[in-house]
Amino acid sequence: MAGEFRVGALGGAPLGADSAAADVANSAAEAAAEAAEAAREDRCRILEERFELSRREIEIMDLFAQSRSANWIADALVISKNTVHSHLRAIYTKLDVHTRQELLDSLCDLFIEKYHYWH
Repeated sequence: MAGEFRVGALGGAPLGADSAAADVANSAAEAAAEAAEAAREDRCRILEERFELSRREIEIMDLFAQSRSANWIADALVISKNTVHSHLRAIYTKLDVHTRQELLDSLCDLFIEKYHYWH
């Protein structure tokens, strides 16, 4: 029908519209994701070097710092809750902290010192 305006299936740009803007947005999103991953890898390297944390300890610490419970972490990583607690004890010992808040404060201080920001 003449003059018909149809929208894509997911409500995006009109069908047949130039996809250049979508390509630019996708490229920017991919670049941001790559930069975030590179920063995360850099933070992991710092934690490995400074505190001698294993990759598994870093993985568990990251989830724990996101307020995930030991049960949730155990289920997500397909390990026992006791294993999660063992890793958390090792993390607390290596970072010389006693609570989740001290852990978060320590991480925040470390990355503010390194990057002048956390994320």
